[in-house]
Amino acid sequence: MDDTAPSIYYIDFPAVEISKACSTTPCAYGNTLHQTASSSASAAFQVTGSSAVYIYGIRSPAAGPFTVTIDGTTYGQLTGYCETSIPHSLLFEKTGLDPTQKHQIVMRNAGPSLLSLDFVIATAGGAAIIPPPGGQQISPVPTGSTAGSSGSTGSSSTDIFGIPTSMGGAAAEEEKGDNNTGAIIGGVAGVILFLVIAYMVFRKPKKSKADKESSSSTKTADAQTTAPTKT
Repeated sequence: MDDTAPSIYYIDFPAVEISKACSTTPCAYGNTLHQTASSSASAAFQVTGSSAVYIYGIRSPAAGPFTVTIDGTTYGQLTGYCETSIPHSLLFEKTGLDPTQKHQIVMRNAGPSLLSLDFVIATAGGAAIIPPPGGQQISPVPTGSTAGSSGSTGSSSTDIFGIPTSMGGAAAEEEKGDNNTGAIIGGVAGVILFLVIAYMVFRKPKKSKADKESSSSTKTADAQTTAPTKT
């Protein structure tokens, strides 16, 4: 997706004139580029059905450190610095994503230096991406820090867009599924226990045929014993 895609949300990260951003032509995909020197700048977007994501921009002497956060995990020690200006550079890559999940990604400037966003490529199946000529790769290094106010991965009270959430994505669905399963098992067990108790309380023991004959004989003998004798 190009940097002008409406699905990318920018904060203090404006579009710039290509002629002012670099001297080489072409230096940006689609002849468009977002660039910032603000330390509070960020660009956020989502990808679905992808197992890898690649972020391209311009490396230059004026560029500096930045971070990328994916689903609450922040990757730091990244920099766009280079001794010469190189357009179409691969600034960040992340493979091994779950293609069945929606992934939230935020790119943040980490200093008062330049950070640019040219385009993003998201692929399924982990297909390799060959950067354009002059592109250089920077491998991400997890820092263990996480997005959101809670500071713990996967349990943030807000998502990367600042929207409150009790639990995001697959974790919420998994917890919901576990709760439903427990409720069903508990309900079935309760019904079975009720039926057993009801059977024990209300069942009436049936007399066998032998018991009935024995009882009848006993009654007859008692009647003969107690009957008055004629004299």
